Amino acid sequence: MYRYIINFVDVKPDSGKLSVFRISKTLKDFGFTRVTHVVNRYSQSLVSTPLSSEYGGLKPGVYVASVGRVADKDMLRDELKGAFARYFEVLSQRSLVQRRIQSFSTFYDVDTLVNALVDSVAEEAVSSTSYVAANLLNNLMERSIPIQYKCYEKDMRICIKLDVKTLGELMQKDEELSREPLFNFCRERPGLCGEGNDGCARFFRVVKELHIRFQHSVVNDEEKIYMIFFSRYRRLSNLELKSVIDFLKNDIKLPAKDIVNVLRGVRVNVALPEGSMLYEIKDVKNEEGSDVIELECISKEPRESRELRMHYNGLDVYNVRINPTYKSSREFIYNYLCKYYDEHKKLLWITPSAYFKILECDLKIFRRLLADFKLSSILLGNVTYTIGDSFIMV
Repeated sequence: MYRYIINFVDVKPDSGKLSVFRISKTLKDFGFTRVTHVVNRYSQSLVSTPLSSEYGGLKPGVYVASVGRVADKDMLRDELKGAFARYFEVLSQRSLVQRRIQSFSTFYDVDTLVNALVDSVAEEAVSSTSYVAANLLNNLMERSIPIQYKCYEKDMRICIKLDVKTLGELMQKDEELSREPLFNFCRERPGLCGEGNDGCARFFRVVKELHIRFQHSVVNDEEKIYMIFFSRYRRLSNLELKSVIDFLKNDIKLPAKDIVNVLRGVRVNVALPEGSMLYEIKDVKNEEGSDVIELECISKEPRESRELRMHYNGLDVYNVRINPTYKSSREFIYNYLCKYYDEHKKLLWITPSAYFKILECDLKIFRRLLADFKLSSILLGNVTYTIGDSFIMV
């Protein structure tokens, strides 16, 4: 009988019950999702998850667990006060804040809000392998990753990016880990790994990404939590149009008349108040000593004006970036920025068995990162969770 390794890792609690606080009622304009955001973003020693309807015997509410120690209601109250105070402070400093504040029917002070929340709190013991516990682990891991390691992928809860330098530091001269494919790739294409001053190094960086999710499962009527783990290589791009124009002018010394020709037809994303829109560069002119870029909207959504003109200094305001999805943009990138920008795809040309060998090394690297994140063992409330060091075989 054959057995197969899958990319699931056991997550083991040292107790069957997890102590949590359940906030069962919230005030108008502060629903479960907003309260969860404030706790996870601004509290020091709490993590939370919402449950909008009854599930698996759990009642709706915001489930809150302490991190690193067991908490009581007094500690909960103090943490919530600090979190909401920081939340309102940040809110008050944002642009258009008055418009946002006016959207609340009542602008609560911190004590009123926190007292109302704590008055609805019930102290409960839920299964340490429940759906709620898995989401608490996801939210804790997500916020514990330092900003320099974070990456953002659509539909990915937790994403960790590692460049070749960071990987080298984590290897610690481990012969098994030193076979990491990114090392050979970076020796062949150093510009794509940050070395040099050419267009490859200026605008692109190939990294390894680790994707993690804690998953609640029911196996033979028994609840379990697994960590789903996989990795991939990705090219990060930094294609702000302003930086690209500077590179064409100052680094490859392209004459102004040629800049117009090479950029014409390149497609860009423009951040507008109504959202990101796709435009095509029609012209680049010099008016009174300043470059003016003329764009035409090619998004499908109807617009009153399909043309947009902006000065060179306005490119930052609208966060104008080249979109490499389209043929005209890719041809421009190949000819003027980096002809090797798609070479990272070769890292993906491997067999499933080779991929799992790499993934086993990646899991070892991830466990070293957990120590740096102070998450080698995770203490939620009264329960310590330990993440396994090998993949499950089925």
